Amino acid sequence: MAGVGTSIAGAGLGFLAPGLSIVGMIGGFIGVIALAFMDPTNVTRRQNVFLGITALLGLGIAPLLMGSSLGAVIAATVGTAGIFGGFTLAALKSKRKSMLQLGGVLMGGLFVLVGVSLAGLLLPLLGVTNPAVLAALHSFNLYAGLGIFSLFVAYDTQRMIEDYHDGNRDHVGPALSMFLNIFNIFIRLLAIFRGD
Repeated sequence: MAGVGTSIAGAGLGFLAPGLSIVGMIGGFIGVIALAFMDPTNVTRRQNVFLGITALLGLGIAPLLMGSSLGAVIAATVGTAGIFGGFTLAALKSKRKSMLQLGGVLMGGLFVLVGVSLAGLLLPLLGVTNPAVLAALHSFNLYAGLGIFSLFVAYDTQRMIEDYHDGNRDHVGPALSMFLNIFNIFIRLLAIFRGD
C-alpha cells in the first residue's frame, strides 16, 4: 500500500511539472535495475529504493492521468483491483506450484512484448508510417500486455508463497514485482478506457 500511495504522490508532482515525466520513467527503470543488484539483507535501503521507484513511476504516468477523464481513471482503478483480486484468488485456490509452470511462457511473452514495444517506437523512425501496422502493434501491446501482467499476478503470488516456504524472507523484491504487475495492468486498462 505504501508503494501505491507513494506512486500517487509522484503523479501529483507530475501534475505540477509534466516535463518531469520522462525523468520519472527513466529513474524508475534505473531503480528497478539497482534494486535487483542490492544486498537483500539491507532491508531499509531496499525499502527506500522501492518507495523511490514507485514515486518516480507515478511521476512518469502523470501526463497519462492528466489526459484522462475521471471516469476512465476510476474504471481503470476498479478494473485493476478486480483483475488483481481475481488472479490472486486463482493462485491461492489453485494446486500448489501449478502457476509456477507458467514462468517460462510468461517471460517469453514479456520479451515479445518488449520487442513489439520497441518496434512501435523504431518503425516510424525507419520510415514505416502505415497506420494499420502501428495500430496493430499498439493493440497487441495493450491487450497481450494486459493478459501477460494479469497472469504474472497469479504466478508471482504462488512464487511468493513458495519463497516463504523455502525460507526466503525477502519482501521488497516480491513487492516490487507485484507493484510492477499492478502498474502495468493499470496503465493498459487506462489506455483502453481512454480509447487509445
